[in-house]
Amino acid sequence: MKEIDYLPIEEKSINDRLINLYGTHLVGLYSEMEKIYHDPIYDIKPAAPLLIELSDDEDKYPYESAELRVMVFGRENNNWNDKGNRGNAEIYTQYSTYNFHLENTEDILTEIRGKHTDDSENELLPEQEMYGLTDIYHDYCFEETGVAKNQFTKRMYQFIEMLEQKTGKQVGCVWNNLFKIGRGKVGFGGCCAQSPDYIKDIEKRTFDVIGKEIEILKPDIIIFMTGIEVDDAIVEKLNLPSGEFPIIDASLPHLRKVVIPGVKYAARTIHPSRKSNEIFNKYCAALIEDIIQNI
Repeated sequence: MKEIDYLPIEEKSINDRLINLYGTHLVGLYSEMEKIYHDPIYDIKPAAPLLIELSDDEDKYPYESAELRVMVFGRENNNWNDKGNRGNAEIYTQYSTYNFHLENTEDILTEIRGKHTDDSENELLPEQEMYGLTDIYHDYCFEETGVAKNQFTKRMYQFIEMLEQKTGKQVGCVWNNLFKIGRGKVGFGGCCAQSPDYIKDIEKRTFDVIGKEIEILKPDIIIFMTGIEVDDAIVEKLNLPSGEFPIIDASLPHLRKVVIPGVKYAARTIHPSRKSNEIFNKYCAALIEDIIQNI
């Protein structure tokens, strides 16, 4: 495994703390994933890792200043493909992009946060720009066009708007996934399933960061929009006691309470994909009612 001494940046914000968390794990992760990329025996390649970045627009997307902080979990970031020029195109495939040529802290920081600016007075030339992994997250969650039109993201914000209306509080939301590295394979049967075990194993050994993300982001509420199929992963990833989650509403079997130390409220509900608006709203209404009664 390549060894690089990552030098942490000064932590002035939550985003800085997240960058340092990812910076200490990225080289180990990439060293293992490089073997998967270059060995033809592995049909499914890994998508790029999901790295959280809070929006710098606190007026529109508050989190640090919110009265209620909510973390919403999905399952996996399949086909998490990249944008822009991120380095050596020869090693990039149709799946997703990893820069396996990291040599120092600056390379790691560029891989995470990119090297570009929206400042017209200090604008980089196109050939100088490089987009980082957090840019993919930003585009997915905060941009008004493109990938932000994803069904999961729209449903997530639909729930947040309902929660704000019912509680009368300003709610900040951050999106996360139980599996931080999904399948990079595209096409039917390729991008709509969990990663194979060899990818999950690498993530578990080199990129076990969810507990630290929760510690850094300090959500008041955690909602798993994951459905019943990945309850074992919730227990494993958050180091919870085994056993069934308690029922919240007997008429809604996929809505269950999850007890997480240090978190005011947590629950698991349906995955919003391919659910009618009527069903999704019914689950949201029951979930929000339980939230109001318990926080």
